[in-house]
Amino acid sequence: MSQRLANQPLQSAQQLWAQLVIQAEEPLLLLLDYDGTLVPIQDKPDLARPSAPLYESLITLSKQQNLIIAIVSGRDIRELKSFLAIEGIYYVGGHGAEMEDLHGNRYNFVNQRIEWIESLAEIACQCIGSHEGFLLERKKTSFAFHYRLACPSIASVVLEQYRKKIQRILEIEKLEMVEGKKVIEVRPAYINKGTAVLQLMDRYSQHRPLYMGDDKTDEDAFKAIAGYGFTSSTVLISENPKPSYAFYRMRNSQEVVQFLQILSMRCSDGSIQSAVPP
Repeated sequence: MSQRLANQPLQSAQQLWAQLVIQAEEPLLLLLDYDGTLVPIQDKPDLARPSAPLYESLITLSKQQNLIIAIVSGRDIRELKSFLAIEGIYYVGGHGAEMEDLHGNRYNFVNQRIEWIESLAEIACQCIGSHEGFLLERKKTSFAFHYRLACPSIASVVLEQYRKKIQRILEIEKLEMVEGKKVIEVRPAYINKGTAVLQLMDRYSQHRPLYMGDDKTDEDAFKAIAGYGFTSSTVLISENPKPSYAFYRMRNSQEVVQFLQILSMRCSDGSIQSAVPP
């Protein structure tokens, strides 16, 4: 399966709602990335706070019997819940390294000791030297090297050094380097959002998935869902068309929140058939 341009731009959140109405006989598995999808990308990760309309919509949706919600993020679950603590939804953290179910039960899928995170941090510090604008983020099962605030010309040199110096660690520890929006993240190669999404799809096999995401890490989920036969159940969040496994495209997180507001209103008034999830 190859990527293509996400060439079905949605003119409005209402248009995506219209597509769901066509499939209204099926309960919904709503899978949502956090940064860049539910909230705008921020210069510093700790500034990415949810808006009141987003929070209120998700609370309403979490109480509906006709859908299941999962927040699928690269953040650790503990951090994610410090921003968005809602009962009755799934949390997937670390790109699929950990999951919390509807009842608060936590599952971890990475068992080995993560000593390589500090090794990567030391290399990153060596490459940065005295330069400013870089941010190192040590997560439970991955390491993120942010450079959004760095001078572009300096960042180019620093990152090239970093990529070269960590190759040996990537090979020995069986890690994967993923380049996102002004960030380079390293994670276990066998962990990604696609594997997490497939687990949820297997658990809720009667539900139709709808995944919304903005980053390269979301492509694993787009691809997994399309491979299951749901070719029109993925939405890329991007101002401009770009190669993606996603079918639809929305421009920004504001449009995503508008869609969630519409969905919460329609679920409340019974516009989507109620179906008790398994």
